[in-house]
Amino acid sequence: MYSKVIEYLRSTGDECQPAVPDVMPLLTDCSKIFRYLEGVNGIPSGPWRIKPDNMKASVEVYCEMTADHGGWTVIQNRFDGSINFYRRIWDYRYGFGDIAGEHWLGLQVLHELTGGDTNYELRVELEDWGGNTAWAKYSEFKIAGERDDYKLTVCGYQGNASDSFVYNSDCKFSTRQHDKDSSHGSNCAEEQGGGWWYCHCNRSGSNLNGPYFRPEHYRHETRTGLGVYWKGWKKHSRHSLKATRMMIRPSDFLDQITK
Repeated sequence: MYSKVIEYLRSTGDECQPAVPDVMPLLTDCSKIFRYLEGVNGIPSGPWRIKPDNMKASVEVYCEMTADHGGWTVIQNRFDGSINFYRRIWDYRYGFGDIAGEHWLGLQVLHELTGGDTNYELRVELEDWGGNTAWAKYSEFKIAGERDDYKLTVCGYQGNASDSFVYNSDCKFSTRQHDKDSSHGSNCAEEQGGGWWYCHCNRSGSNLNGPYFRPEHYRHETRTGLGVYWKGWKKHSRHSLKATRMMIRPSDFLDQITK
């Protein structure tokens, strides 16, 4: 992706554009890439390589460089049902899918990014089958390590999609054959067909990794919680959604780019 930036700058011949080196260092997340290239017009969204501080190897991520001022590292993306999200903990731990398409970045990368001293914020984007969109933003988003089953901490809501993620805060991550929810005698991941921060099967506020239903047979106001849903949106019904995207960046990002 960096080569495309270089190619773009050379093709424009704009002397007002800042000079950038031919080789770019590996940075910790997409916000650092954005700041490194700050002043360059048209930083493209797309796959970039990053290297979180505590990881031995780099990882490919999708950087969203335009939405809400840019600098976002995308951690989940769904829009056509091409990728199966009913998977085991190994896949959710290390990620799966196509970075440029539907994918899950991986719990271990999420922990390495958010589990340190830097506070991260989360943006969730939703779309239903009628083309309606909504968003939720959280000022604090943190994922614990493997020893703590990647427990979720999320708070500080703003947006127009409702605060449905608050019901999942302080919950551990569960998948099929990896039951870490608080429902005795039930495996929420198996019942709801995904991998998520489930606490109680019938009281989950969201399930963005649930089964993907197309409009001709999706569950409308399903009582079981099947589907891709954000409970508080659509007048508190459980519509199975068409598209979802989750992305993170440091909470002080806007303060840094405006200095």
